[in-house]
Amino acid sequence: KFFFKGLAFSLPFILTISIVYYAIAFLYNNVGNPIGSLLRSIINPDSQRDFLWSVIGFVVAVLIVFSLGILLGSYVGKKIYAMFERIVSSAPLLRSIYPTVKELSGFILPSGKKKLEFKKPVLINFPSKESSSIGFVTSEEVGVMRKGMDDMVCVFVPTSPTPFSGFTVFVDKKDIVELSITVEEAMRIIISCGIIIPTKESRNVR
Repeated sequence: KFFFKGLAFSLPFILTISIVYYAIAFLYNNVGNPIGSLLRSIINPDSQRDFLWSVIGFVVAVLIVFSLGILLGSYVGKKIYAMFERIVSSAPLLRSIYPTVKELSGFILPSGKKKLEFKKPVLINFPSKESSSIGFVTSEEVGVMRKGMDDMVCVFVPTSPTPFSGFTVFVDKKDIVELSITVEEAMRIIISCGIIIPTKESRNVR
């Protein structure tokens, strides 16, 4: 009894710390390390303090991004950005990748003109017909992709306990079951690996 009370108290903190840890680790490994290695090779190639240079690289990357934000808010920065986009749009390989990445970042980032919002939580047969998974409808306009897909929707199925990645599944509308819970409640179920299930009492309180 006391163990489960302690678990109920500590689990939200543990999961929150885990998510923050994985996010920082991703930035540290993919941003801090490359910049730190570059700075070390220029300033002090004989240094053996890899961790220190990685931290310096991470801080420098944050400062560069912050400075770019200030620059792009100015008139000159907007002109430079427009010129950069023209160059990228004319490059054979980049012009097929950059617009997609730009549109996706516009959905995710708060400063984007569009906002990423899951429309509704649903239940679909995934990864097999014998099992079901919680997903979120992300688009109902997939008929333009191919004839015969007018009755299909795009569903994103996050992974537990870190919903940063998942699976993009195209499902027939008749095969999805709409859930009577909110997006936030569905996300809590996924992050907690099914431990936190909304009850009638908790929903009535809200």
